[in-house]
Amino acid sequence: MTNLPPTNDPSTETSLVPTFRTFEAQKEGFQRQFVAFPNNYVLTLTESLRDSPRGQPYSPYFGNELRGFVYVLRWAARPVEEHISGEVWRHLFDVEILGIFSTATLMPEFWLSKPDIQNGLIECLADCAHAIIAHDFISEPISDKMMECIPKIFRALWDHRDQLPVNTTDKFGVPTNILLALLIPECFQLAKLKGDKGFRVDSFVPHMAVFTRVALGEQWKDLSQAVLLPLSALGRGLDPGSIDTPGADVEKFVEDVIIAGVGMDAFMTCMKTDLEESQLDGLCTLFGALKAFRHRSSVFYAMFDLYRLPEAMMAAVDRVIGLETQRTWDLTLLYEHACYLFYMCVHKFGEAVIEGKTLSAPAVDGDIAFRILARGLDLISKPGDGELHDMALHMTGALIHTLHQITTISNQSGCDSMIVEFVSSMRRQARHEWWPTLCRIGTSTYRAENFKDENMSMFRDSWLELGEDLGLSPVRERARHDRETNLRCCCPGCVHHRVPFTSIAELRKCAGCGEVQYCSRGCQKMDWSRHKARCKRLRTR
Repeated sequence: MTNLPPTNDPSTETSLVPTFRTFEAQKEGFQRQFVAFPNNYVLTLTESLRDSPRGQPYSPYFGNELRGFVYVLRWAARPVEEHISGEVWRHLFDVEILGIFSTATLMPEFWLSKPDIQNGLIECLADCAHAIIAHDFISEPISDKMMECIPKIFRALWDHRDQLPVNTTDKFGVPTNILLALLIPECFQLAKLKGDKGFRVDSFVPHMAVFTRVALGEQWKDLSQAVLLPLSALGRGLDPGSIDTPGADVEKFVEDVIIAGVGMDAFMTCMKTDLEESQLDGLCTLFGALKAFRHRSSVFYAMFDLYRLPEAMMAAVDRVIGLETQRTWDLTLLYEHACYLFYMCVHKFGEAVIEGKTLSAPAVDGDIAFRILARGLDLISKPGDGELHDMALHMTGALIHTLHQITTISNQSGCDSMIVEFVSSMRRQARHEWWPTLCRIGTSTYRAENFKDENMSMFRDSWLELGEDLGLSPVRERARHDRETNLRCCCPGCVHHRVPFTSIAELRKCAGCGEVQYCSRGCQKMDWSRHKARCKRLRTR
């Protein structure tokens, strides 16, 4: 093992004595040695491998055998893992990194043409990233040489991104894109450690685009979280210095992952039709990350145009309406991000309308703008946890003002057809949203406990004025909503909670209390956490 010469000659592959098959055959022997002398055995085998080739490149073949060697050693170490010292794990880790480095950076055609080796590279890289993150028993500092290797490995994969096959599998049938997807979270966790161990997120972000793009493939629905992780890292501010003014690498990353397309269109379709509760955190951070690129109008508006993010935002907000009592934070954060993004788009649209410029704003429908504003006002008027930040409150007021200005201009003769359509769609949505929200705001106008409550009168007046601009009267709307009460589903997360059915036959009463009604069993289950206390009281009565 220790006397193998480094070489770059492919013809020497067969001359290497310690092949992976040899290691496999010696597993039992290795394990017996571990049980007897776990620390001395590994140190003896790895010391010269780790330190001897200073200044000399490893052969990619030799690197592949190193990976095989470490794989078998890890397998053999399992029964006595708790007895192995931190120094031994450090040696194993160093040897594994060197093996990956030599395989990835020398003769890339070697591993690009062999799925087994390619998958082994990716799997080992994920394993090493995890070792840095989770293995507390690696007590010694990771060597500078190892720290220099990891970004170079990413760089090698990135440089050959166009050659990475998307649909290949290894000899065990594991798809490459699945392994890549598993690597993504490890790498971004690794980036979080930059302050403690010398990593900088900027060196990782551009190289993650290729992993994200390849990882989605056919499994976009199963791996939808993978596409959110890179943007989540930015949204959570791993590198605060680069969030407000992203560098060229970060901007390139956004263009590669979002605009060039990595399944975001399919992902957003999933958001609108089958949003899972577990995806809410990722969606919040995705919207938050988009704010970091607000100065790049071409990137920012392309996201709205290509992927119809407004619909996805509203799908997410609607999805968690019924979970308000347990997941208030999700709904609050979603609204804060969505309000910011909507304000930018609607404000741009409003500026063009007011100044008479050619309209080139992204397609933000009036009904969606009105819905997000109504949801925000519902949150503002709701007591309890999940308070909105002052910035979100200010933007809510500004958004009401902008919609009011657009509505006023639409009533003028010769108005642009795009403005007329925007206001018409807003007016249609207002018939369902305006009066219920006005009622909720009214219940909060007499409280003055904090900034939010002190401004409820202002919000109520602005909301009332906007409704009147759209032709709505409080008296008429109250009467109409009272008539339609028996045609509405009582689940707040259901679209028919505000949009009535045409026939009462489509609704069923709660068997427990008989005083609330739902359009489906699913709506009843979603609303149960909110309704159960009242239902018990009604049954007792």
